[in-house]
Amino acid sequence: MNRKVFSVLAVWTLCMMPVAQELGAAPGESLSLTDSLERTSIQPFASFSKGGRNALEIWNSRDSFQPLEDNSFGYSDEVYWVRFSVSNSSAKSLKLFLEYDFSPFDDIQIFRVGSGEDPAQALKEPVATGGDRFPFSHREISYRNVIFSFDQAANTDYQYLLRLETSSSMIIPIYAMGGPAMTSRIGTEQIILGLYYGIMLAMVVTNLFLLFSTRDRTYLFYVLFILSYVLFQATLNGLSFQYLWPNAVTWGNNSLPFFIFLTCGLILIFCRAYLRTKNYTPRTDRIYWIVLVLNITGMLSALFLFNYRINLIASMVLTLSTLVLVLTNGIHIMVLGARQARFFLAAWLFFLMGGALNVLKSAGILPDSMLTTYGIQIGSALEAMILSLGMGDRINQLSASLQRNVKALSVAQNESEKVSIRLQTLVEEADDFIFTLDESWNFTMVNKTFRRILKYDQDELLSMNFLELIYNRDWKDSLNKIFALEKLEELTKPGTSVSFQTEFKQKHVMEPRDAQIQLQYLQYEDGRREILGRGSIITEDVLARYLIKERVEFSIENYVRNAEILSQRLSSLISRFADAEVQMTVRTSLREIIINAIEHGNLEITFDEKTKALEEGSYLALIEERREVPEFKSRKVFLEYSIDEDRVAFRVTDEGKGFDHRKMLKTDEKKLNEDFMAHGRGIMMTVSAFDIVRYNEKGNRVALVKYFKKNQS
Repeated sequence: MNRKVFSVLAVWTLCMMPVAQELGAAPGESLSLTDSLERTSIQPFASFSKGGRNALEIWNSRDSFQPLEDNSFGYSDEVYWVRFSVSNSSAKSLKLFLEYDFSPFDDIQIFRVGSGEDPAQALKEPVATGGDRFPFSHREISYRNVIFSFDQAANTDYQYLLRLETSSSMIIPIYAMGGPAMTSRIGTEQIILGLYYGIMLAMVVTNLFLLFSTRDRTYLFYVLFILSYVLFQATLNGLSFQYLWPNAVTWGNNSLPFFIFLTCGLILIFCRAYLRTKNYTPRTDRIYWIVLVLNITGMLSALFLFNYRINLIASMVLTLSTLVLVLTNGIHIMVLGARQARFFLAAWLFFLMGGALNVLKSAGILPDSMLTTYGIQIGSALEAMILSLGMGDRINQLSASLQRNVKALSVAQNESEKVSIRLQTLVEEADDFIFTLDESWNFTMVNKTFRRILKYDQDELLSMNFLELIYNRDWKDSLNKIFALEKLEELTKPGTSVSFQTEFKQKHVMEPRDAQIQLQYLQYEDGRREILGRGSIITEDVLARYLIKERVEFSIENYVRNAEILSQRLSSLISRFADAEVQMTVRTSLREIIINAIEHGNLEITFDEKTKALEEGSYLALIEERREVPEFKSRKVFLEYSIDEDRVAFRVTDEGKGFDHRKMLKTDEKKLNEDFMAHGRGIMMTVSAFDIVRYNEKGNRVALVKYFKKNQS
């Protein structure tokens, strides 16, 4: 890459610092000083040389000087010398002001030789020094750029020799002006730069308010980006050195690369959030992170490692990489249809146009005007304002989207309320009883039918556990509850369901209500879990109203619940010939006999084994274990049943070894109560309930007869 191309890239990335030549006088011609001299570049009047050990040696090497056709020389370790002459042809003494319009320049030394002076004496010491290697207080005029002033007597000519050395880019933008032009320039520039920085800080304050009101992090990234860019511009223009750290020479000399890296890093962070690259272009989003890490590394390098020149070159490379990345990505996202990308690209277009105007002015293609001189400031201010408009448009879009969502939500809520009312009506007015339980099996909702059938009010049911509502015939009878508990424990995960028959307690009536229950374990989208229950009362068999007589034989397997189902079914037929008390007595006793046939007969569970299992809560597990024993697995209970208008008779036979029924009939029920025995009353209950109870010799068959009319033989 030749020197001029490299310089143009450097200028573009560092906000288009002045470059190229300005056409005017022929090389070697003197600059004519007048009191009304406007700001004029000395480039057409100057020549340059490089190298040399001291000013006198360079002065005497006139042949080494050549016209200053280009004022940008890229990066160089050599010392450059610039030579030009100024003549005052007026009749009075005038003041000459020389401005070096590149604030990051390190070391400027000015030597002056008047006509008739001995160069050896005049060139011993510089008449003026400046640059950012000296504290700001060293400057004669308090201004962001170094300005030197010289008195020049009437009708005199002076030769000026500048020694230039820097670790940054060797750019030589030297301007001469008279006193009025200098005063006017500083005043005008203060107004323009004050307006520029005021606009940028207004953008910061506005977006800080939006940040606090919306809590959107994009506004925070935007504010940080604007602040970093303001610091970068202030450092590049020399304002940071003038106002923020006038005595921090080392930091002031190395801060420019740091703020370039910082600004590029914050551009990446802001653009990621503003363009939503993670959603639109996830692959490119990864590249953002890579370039961001490189910029962070550059910041650390600017603080602790390498030298100024290496850091500045690296910062320009990363600046170009950052600009190419965000612009190409912005175009890509705009093609994808994202509205915010239009504002983004428009903002960067104004920024680049402002920079281009500055470059073209510096190259002499465009005239020197406020628009071309301050193109970068105008472009960046417009960029900040357009990005703010884009952020505001984003709020408008979000607000419009929110309004649409609120409207849709309102419609959905109205529909949901209608559906909820309908569902509530269906639940409340359903013939079946419907309820919900929490994971501890406590009632959380019961419908009207449930309350009406069991005679409990809502508050009473909602304070109860499902197991509390299960009917027990006496204080030691827990079979119904054990069976219901087993079914509840089968609901181990969402989606599972169980179905079973049970008996519910009624509030004012001692008799139970038989019910068929279905439970289902549900899990909702918000993570809540509950059990939905639905049940119906088992109604009277209609055929029983017309029954005259019946004889049936049953064969059942060894499930305790079969005893409940069969005793309920058969006892319901008695309602045709006997009252409810007889019906309940027969049902309870028959149930106990069938259970004994299963437990003690077919499964050969002893009295002590059952007692221990009930105490440990493992009763159903014991039955399940015995059912799997090969010896007991195929055994069945046989039940013969006969009913007519005079009596009901049952014969229950098991396939077990039998037992000593005579001994059992002599058991004292009072003693069982005193010993708190939970079972052992079945046979005694049966003897008191039936008119005839007869066992066979083996003890594995019992005949039961209940007469409906006692006066019949």
